[in-house]
Amino acid sequence: MIVRNLDDAPAQIDAAISACVKHRKPVYIEVPCNLAGSPLPSAQPLSFPRSKECDRAALEAAVDAAVQMLSAAVKPVLIAGVKLRPLEATLAFRQFADAAGCAVATMANAKGFGNGWGTRVETEEELAAAIGKAIAHNGPSLIECIIDRDDCSKELLEWGVRVSAFNSQ
Repeated sequence: MIVRNLDDAPAQIDAAISACVKHRKPVYIEVPCNLAGSPLPSAQPLSFPRSKECDRAALEAAVDAAVQMLSAAVKPVLIAGVKLRPLEATLAFRQFADAAGCAVATMANAKGFGNGWGTRVETEEELAAAIGKAIAHNGPSLIECIIDRDDCSKELLEWGVRVSAFNSQ
């Protein structure tokens, strides 16, 4: 959004901030240097009510599917993504992971999740040491490792492609 006229600026800025809050994404507000120091007409304060509405049927279906997947898993791993913080779900995610006894991994774009610890490994010895540190660490851990295509399952390769595609969006 570009402010071109001071009279329109309050409404334009309010619209940009509302879009930022509603979509939980950054917005760009450009103010030309010849207008930047000028006083603005007064604006009305904005309020941003938080909507807690959701599609109950979709939520229940998702929970049922998650329960089935977790029940069938031998060693489930929960993956913390970038949406936890803006949705204010970080604490609930941690509590669920602790209660379920699941391991937790963090996607690269959610690197600020909690008091995380991370490292990159290249050998089996480094991986063993990193796993020991991750287990001892009081918080989420991320271990980045290079895996040869021949050393992993088809499912892991497909998952990696999906994560990479998601992170590049």
